[in-house]
Amino acid sequence: MTNLEVREFISTIRRQLFLSALMRFSLLILVTSGIVAMPFYASENRPSDILWAVSLLAGLTWISLTFLSVKQLRAANQGVVYLADGRLDLAADQFSTAALQFSLFRVGKLRACNNLAVVAHGRGKFEEAAQLLDAILQILRRPDQTLTKTARLLLADCRLSLGDATTANEVLAPILTNGQRQSLTEQLLLLPIQIRCQVAIGDFKSAVDNLPWKLKRAELLDSPRAAQVHALLSEACRQTDRLAEANFLMTRAHLYADLSEIMDERPGLRDLLFSTTSADNI
Repeated sequence: MTNLEVREFISTIRRQLFLSALMRFSLLILVTSGIVAMPFYASENRPSDILWAVSLLAGLTWISLTFLSVKQLRAANQGVVYLADGRLDLAADQFSTAALQFSLFRVGKLRACNNLAVVAHGRGKFEEAAQLLDAILQILRRPDQTLTKTARLLLADCRLSLGDATTANEVLAPILTNGQRQSLTEQLLLLPIQIRCQVAIGDFKSAVDNLPWKLKRAELLDSPRAAQVHALLSEACRQTDRLAEANFLMTRAHLYADLSEIMDERPGLRDLLFSTTSADNI
């Protein structure tokens, strides 16, 4: 999608979320009114009969719209299958369709938008993904913790790829300072992005803090990300005059994967490594 199409898509999502919230509120008021009026119901009382009929209709409408919402979730789940198979075009179409379908529940629609951002990120369309993720974080007033973390991690990676390390650091800050214990999966998702962000903004001391722990986590990553983390930690060590560790880590990085291929795939990463003496052998 072009930038204009992304903005129009986000505007449509915001409008649909507002309408679904208004509909939920209206239906809830009507159903509640019928329940509250139950003790005062009298036969052959026309206003009471009308209230009951409207309340019953509202309840049936809520049930019908819930079924539509479930259909939307199923469409999004099919997109996840396409994404896992690497069929990004089909996944993008499925997530876009799911996001635009009516749903009473905002989180399901936002998850479809988040997955659409994942597809855009996978295609290297970082600006498109960043716009979608910015919108998701703005809309989540009472955040879904899992969705918020995922969106922030992906947004930080997009901002780094777009050369905006300062914004990426600001995006990551709430995750790093919320004081909540992170699962191993979350630690592995965060580590490559956090290290890259720290090196990009020149915070080399923080990057090499607790180095043994970070290396243990890096060894659990897939080969390309493990190579990236080792190379970035090597640069951080070089900048802090820990030259022996820097050489060791760069050697390890070369063993994990071809760094030149990784730098071609990750915009901005070459600038962090190639201009340094530690990258002379890449």
